[in-house]
Amino acid sequence: MKKKLSLLLPLLLLASCSSKGPEATEPAKDIESVNTETTSEKEENLETPLITDPLPTEESTEETEEIETEPKDEDVIREGTYVLTKENIEATQQSTYLNDYDFSIDDTLHFHGEYLQRGTGSHEGTIQMKKGVSYFYSLEKIKGAITFKIKQNGDYTAVPSLYTGQEENPTEKVEFEKVTQDADSIIYSKMLNGEYFCFKDESNYALYLYSMTVDCSLSSLG
Repeated sequence: MKKKLSLLLPLLLLASCSSKGPEATEPAKDIESVNTETTSEKEENLETPLITDPLPTEESTEETEEIETEPKDEDVIREGTYVLTKENIEATQQSTYLNDYDFSIDDTLHFHGEYLQRGTGSHEGTIQMKKGVSYFYSLEKIKGAITFKIKQNGDYTAVPSLYTGQEENPTEKVEFEKVTQDADSIIYSKMLNGEYFCFKDESNYALYLYSMTVDCSLSSLG
């Protein structure tokens, strides 16, 4: 019996070794190597996006230096000399005034006025302005000198008023210079710098205007 057992043991050991086969001797794959292979496969499967549009070019960050210029105002009369006389308003019957009335010089410099008429008799050659209520104002801004020549009428000579501003029919009263005075006339003058003006007779006497000169020439601007 003992002889049989001793013969069986070697046989059993031999069978046990042969049952493992070639797989038992194959080394296991390294875990890090497996992960690297899997990642590479994923990257290969990703689609590379197609770039069809050109890359944007860098815009210059340098700012263009702006040249400061005087703002252009189309309503400002800047060049030329314009003279207003009785010929610039229409004739009416005596004691008939022009009201809510528009007129101009050379169809360039425009005005609006109230209670105006051509002077008659001893006041021939003037624009007569009714005492206390008469006026006219510019419809364009003036940049230059304005000069008013009014008739000297003794103790009954009217003293005119002048208003200037940035809106039509301005309400800011200003002083203007009396340039000359003689037995026949008085001349007033004022320099405007791109402003509207309004000339009024707010006195107790009728005003007789020989002429108004608007000088927007370069010489008047100095």
